[in-house]
Amino acid sequence: MQRLTSGISSLRNSFFKPSARSEHAQDFPISKTSIESLSRQIKNAKTLQLDLEELLILVKSMIVEVRKTKLKCNSIADINSILSETDSITQVVFKEIGQCVPRFRFALRLEYLKHAIGLGAQFDIDKYNILRNYPGFPGHKQIQHELIRCQIEKNLESDYNLPACRNIQRLAKRNISAINKAHYVQHCLNLLNLSLPISRECTEKMIIWCQENQLPRQLTPRLQAALHNQAPVHSVIADLLLLNQRLHGNHNTHPASRLLELSTGFVFHPNSTSNVNQLLNPKAPGAFHNIATLITENYLIAFSAGNTRHFFENAFVQQDPCFEATVENLLDFQPEKTTNQLTTPPIPQWTTLANAAQNIEAFLEWQEMVTLKNFVDANRLAVMANDFQKIEQLLDCKKFHAFILERKTEIFRALDPLIPCGLQHQLQKQFDARWP
Repeated sequence: MQRLTSGISSLRNSFFKPSARSEHAQDFPISKTSIESLSRQIKNAKTLQLDLEELLILVKSMIVEVRKTKLKCNSIADINSILSETDSITQVVFKEIGQCVPRFRFALRLEYLKHAIGLGAQFDIDKYNILRNYPGFPGHKQIQHELIRCQIEKNLESDYNLPACRNIQRLAKRNISAINKAHYVQHCLNLLNLSLPISRECTEKMIIWCQENQLPRQLTPRLQAALHNQAPVHSVIADLLLLNQRLHGNHNTHPASRLLELSTGFVFHPNSTSNVNQLLNPKAPGAFHNIATLITENYLIAFSAGNTRHFFENAFVQQDPCFEATVENLLDFQPEKTTNQLTTPPIPQWTTLANAAQNIEAFLEWQEMVTLKNFVDANRLAVMANDFQKIEQLLDCKKFHAFILERKTEIFRALDPLIPCGLQHQLQKQFDARWP
C-alpha cells in the first residue's frame, strides 16, 4: 500500500492530460494525443515495481482523477462517449501490460459513471435512468446494480454512521435479531454478488471444500471454467444444482448452497424440488437470477418516494439467515408506501368482565405501545405495525426500558383517571414487575 501511495504521488502531476480544446468543444472521446501520453505514463508506472493489481489501481485512479471533471450523463450521447473512451483506454492498458486483465474496463466504467451520475446527496436519479434505459453494453446490468449498491452504502454512512464494508460472513440464526438494522442491511447487500462474476477466492474455497467432502470430481473443472469465463454466481449455483440433482444435501452440505454462503453469507434449502424450481425460474422475481434487480428496484422506488428510511428499516426481515425468507419479505415489501407504520393504539376501556389486576395489565400494555411509538419517533425509526419481530426487539432493548422508566410518573398520571375512583389496585407493583 505504501508503494502504491508513493506511486500515486510521483505520477500525480505528470499523468496524461486531455488535449487543448475550446471550452465549448466535446471532451470525449479521449484524443489521440492524450492516448499517447497515457501510454507513456503506463510505461513510467511499470518502473515502480508494483504487482499487477497495484499497477491497475494506480492507472485507474490517475485516469479518473484527470477526467472526472469532464464526465457527464445527460444523454445517450454522453454514455456513448464514456463507453468509447473507456474502450480506448482499456486497449492501451492491455497493450502496455501485455495481457488481458479481466474486469478492468468494467471497473473503469463504473468509476466514470459514479462521477457522472453522482453518489450520496449528489445522486441524480434522472441521470441514472438514462443509463438504465440505455440499449445495453457488456456488464450493463452489473454496473447498474453496483452503482445502486454504492449509493445505498453512502446512505448507510450518512444516515446511520456506518462505513462501507463488504465482508461476507454467515449470520447464526440465534444472533440475527440482535444485529443493528443498518449492519443487517449491509449484510443483505451481499446478495447483489449473485449478479457478479464468481471470484477467484470463492472458487478456490469451493474447490477445497468439494475435495475435502469427496464430492464428484467433475465439480472442480466446472468451477475453474466458471472462473475463467467470468460466469455470474447465480449461473454457477444453477449449474451446481443441475449437476447434483440426485445429491440430497441440506443447506449446509449441498455445494450449491455452500457457494451461495461463500458468495453472499446466505444459505438456501436445495432439498425441496418446488423451491429449487422457483429459485431457478428466470421469470420468477425472487429467483437467484433476479435478486439484484429486486433489491435495486425496491430501493429506487423508495428513493423516488422519499422513503429510503422505510427501505432500510423494513425491506429486509431479520428472522432467518436463509435466502428464501429474505426474498419473501422483499417480494411483499411496498417501497412506495409507509402508511402501515406503527401508530398509537386506542385507549382500552375498564371492564367488569375482568378483575382490577387484568384491567390494569391491559392499561400497562396500552401505555407500553404508546411509549414505544414515542420512542420510535424520538429515534427516527421506521417500524411497520405488522413487523412483530421488530416490535419485540425494541420492547426488549435496554434503551427502551430506560426510556419508559424515565416516564414512569407521566404514565401514572395518564392511567390514574382511567381507574375507577376509590378502587383498591396494585398499579405501582404491576408497573415495577413489568419493567423492573
